[in-house]
Amino acid sequence: NYTYVRGRIKNNGDKIVQYFKIKALYLDNVGNVLDSDIDNSLDDLYPGMSKEFQIMHKYSSDYKRVSLMIEEVRIK
Repeated sequence: NYTYVRGRIKNNGDKIVQYFKIKALYLDNVGNVLDSDIDNSLDDLYPGMSKEFQIMHKYSSDYKRVSLMIEEVRIK
């Protein structure tokens, strides 16, 4: 009944990331956005560190692709 998008984000910079938001866009065959969902974290992400994320979203047979983007980042 659900789809899961799992990934990992890595801090390649030299400053601490104190917040990030990942957005998943659920697309049809021709690229129209049918729905979206987010995951975020308030855990400090130090330079060189990575953190896994997971977005759980209600399944639809209309979803053919998922596009991910980093929507927001706050630096400490």
